[in-house]
Amino acid sequence: MKDYNNARFGGRAMKHYTGYRKVIIFMAIIALLVPHKLFAQSIDLDPSAKTIDGITNIAASIVADSFVPMTHFNKDNYMVSIVPAYFTVQKAYDDPEINGKDLKGYGAGLGFGYATSDRMLVYGIAAYMHFDGKLSSAFYKGLDSNEYQMKVDYSVMALYTGMGYDLVESTAFSFPLFAGIFIQKYDGKGSLPEISNTKLSVDSASSLFGISFGIAPSYTYHDMVTITPYYLFSYSLNKPEATAKITNSTNPMLPIIIKYDLSTDNVRASMVGLALTWKSSKSVSLSLSLGGWIRNETSWYNKTFLNGLQMKSAIVVVSFCN
Repeated sequence: MKDYNNARFGGRAMKHYTGYRKVIIFMAIIALLVPHKLFAQSIDLDPSAKTIDGITNIAASIVADSFVPMTHFNKDNYMVSIVPAYFTVQKAYDDPEINGKDLKGYGAGLGFGYATSDRMLVYGIAAYMHFDGKLSSAFYKGLDSNEYQMKVDYSVMALYTGMGYDLVESTAFSFPLFAGIFIQKYDGKGSLPEISNTKLSVDSASSLFGISFGIAPSYTYHDMVTITPYYLFSYSLNKPEATAKITNSTNPMLPIIIKYDLSTDNVRASMVGLALTWKSSKSVSLSLSLGGWIRNETSWYNKTFLNGLQMKSAIVVVSFCN
């Protein structure tokens, strides 16, 4: 009986010892993890979120400059445009300040317009762009107030379509209004160098859906040169999606990985443009898009409508029409 009791109470003691050991180990793990988790959570993610907003403005700007509106049309007229583009970005956002460092890219667009009557037309724009380089900002704000460079690599595909109506029937003047819808599919990554055993990266891959409007007063001189200032506005019905991943490796055996959905804004892109077109033949014309240059030189416009975006672009449009 004595041996039985010893075995029984000894077994209980062993279970209690095992239970205490588990509690101690659990508390030790918590003691290791919680400070590092709180350390990672102290990072201000607003600059990373504004980076996504700035990138959507870059995409909208290139789409706007690829848009050469069809004007001075009659029933059954059509126009097909091919648009190569090259651009560099000096600043993506102004508050917080996010500057481009050797950030450049290329794009290509294809436009189509067909007049269903002397005043009505349908149009479509397909565009693709890719850019990479670095963005500089206080991305580790909360841990470190210094500026760090984020490597970025983004691709955007966009499709705009809709209808237009010309308010003026005149040989020299044309004033069409445009309205339609759009979809943008984007895919990109951003990564920062590690500081204090902490590293931040951003992934963004999703689609935007929205509506667009535009006006394009146009004047043709001697049926050879056409001057077309225009204004485009697009608004996304959903917000860009992006995820920030913070990795803390203070303890290499137990790295902390925390993911956050970044808070972004609906895209509200307000673009002015200017197309100068020279008709080299009856069916072929060349256009120079100056909208990006105008927006960049008038800093007030970019600060007011594009969050301080600064970029330079070279865009030439070749159009075929009947």
